[in-house]
Amino acid sequence: MTLEHSPKRIVIVGARGLLGQAVSAALRARGDTVIATSRTSQKLPNADSTVLWNPQEESFPADLLPTADAICNLAGEPLAPKRWTVEQKRKIRASRILTTHKITDALRAGPHHPALVNASAIGYYPVTDALVDTESPAGTDFLADVCVEWERTARAAEAYGSRVVVLRTGIVLDREAGVFPLMMLPIKLGVGGRLGSGKQWVSWIHIDDAVGLILYAIDTQSLHGPLNLVAPEPMQQEPFTRAAARILHRPAFIPTPSVFITTVLGETSTLLLDSHRIAAPQGIRFRFRFPTLESALTDLLTPGHREDVAS
Repeated sequence: MTLEHSPKRIVIVGARGLLGQAVSAALRARGDTVIATSRTSQKLPNADSTVLWNPQEESFPADLLPTADAICNLAGEPLAPKRWTVEQKRKIRASRILTTHKITDALRAGPHHPALVNASAIGYYPVTDALVDTESPAGTDFLADVCVEWERTARAAEAYGSRVVVLRTGIVLDREAGVFPLMMLPIKLGVGGRLGSGKQWVSWIHIDDAVGLILYAIDTQSLHGPLNLVAPEPMQQEPFTRAAARILHRPAFIPTPSVFITTVLGETSTLLLDSHRIAAPQGIRFRFRFPTLESALTDLLTPGHREDVAS
């Protein structure tokens, strides 16, 4: 926390998720007040208060708006590990777009217009080995369609007077939660190796930098529109695996063919096999703590290792 920081009141939607928990903890650590929404009455450990809200059945609680500096909407049905059946696709879409729609409806109806920092994903972009940035067009597959509608719903709040940032988030690397521990399990067991061709690009970000960028988005009044939550060093999947195996002192020579992954996971396999090479944010005053894959993996995989928290 810097001396210039003025405490804020932030509403967190999706506070039970990986990013929601981490962002809530970081906000409270720097002196902000966190109001979390939840479908249950169970108080969230990283929130100052919890407000009951079921987006499937209720309007967004508009009484939160007058005192909020920002709404940070990180809600969404996890993309993995379930197969993308018709019903699961419905849940993925509804949990993102319906929730966001309820928030923007409340912003449209009321006189108070806090900033909206809204989740999105790098699935917005087309599958390609080329480096793409926020000026690139959207893809045309299922995830891209979801992200386009998701972002369109969030950015509708701009017309009502809210500053809107959409967070196109890559693969978040965290020690204990999310997809990273699952990615590392075969390597730790000594049966890791490339997935498919191993040439597909992985656009990743360390959890600490993801949280840092979200706080930057909340604080920076001049920032609006899409923001890529990815590190400056995307990596192809095979060297990504080799780097992790080297740090873990494990072999990484057993490939998993694409056809096997597709057979087991169905369309969900695109999360592992599709190539997304995304450019990190440009022209912003943000310093990555873990700009290289080596630094991120060393921090996450070396027992007892922990970088000093950046001031």
